Amino acid sequence: MELTTVKDGKKQQSQYEIDFVVNAGREKVYIQSALNVDTETKKQQETFSLKNSGDFFRKIVITDGNAKAWTDEDGVMYVGVIPFLLEDNLIID
Repeated sequence: MELTTVKDGKKQQSQYEIDFVVNAGREKVYIQSALNVDTETKKQQETFSLKNSGDFFRKIVITDGNAKAWTDEDGVMYVGVIPFLLEDNLIID
């Protein structure tokens, strides 16, 4: 996904991507990996492409550590890498 913005009178193009897409039949799960999302700026940076995917498939941000799964007000799930790897039902219900 490309986004063009104007800053100080100059056009800037930024590219945003989703790290992984899991296809399971007619379902998809978008996965973004991030060391952390400990600031609002970092959270917005990591979730921008997920929130602008244009569909309603599941979206997961995997962070470092052992954080339990939680979901924000936009429906994006956040979970630490350890529970993500150990729990079978996080990707596909």
